[in-house]
Amino acid sequence: MRKMIKIRLVLLSVLLSNIKADEKYFSIACEHHELLIGCHNDSYLRIENVTYGRKSRAICPWDGSMFRVDCVAETGLNIMQSRCNNFRNCTVNASNTVFGDPCFNTYKYLEVEYSCIKRN
Repeated sequence: MRKMIKIRLVLLSVLLSNIKADEKYFSIACEHHELLIGCHNDSYLRIENVTYGRKSRAICPWDGSMFRVDCVAETGLNIMQSRCNNFRNCTVNASNTVFGDPCFNTYKYLEVEYSCIKRN
């Protein structure tokens, strides 16, 4: 029993030593603009986190009326994953047409965190 546990631990340590941490990338597009993301060589997109709405006044500032900074489309991650995961490049419009309108009368932005996964 102990020998099996030792063998499993050795195998696990070998497997873990071959895992490379994925580098994270961030991209932002203001509302009514396109977001273009992509990976090089034999890597493919994996969408990690998405914000469509507004969490900050500093990103995509707007001179118009006051806007909320507490609104995010709940379906943003699912939409981006279904459109972009496992592709090398992806273009998505930062718009209410794509993501819905989480905060009426507020200028929004699309912020995407992603990594590039190398396929063996």
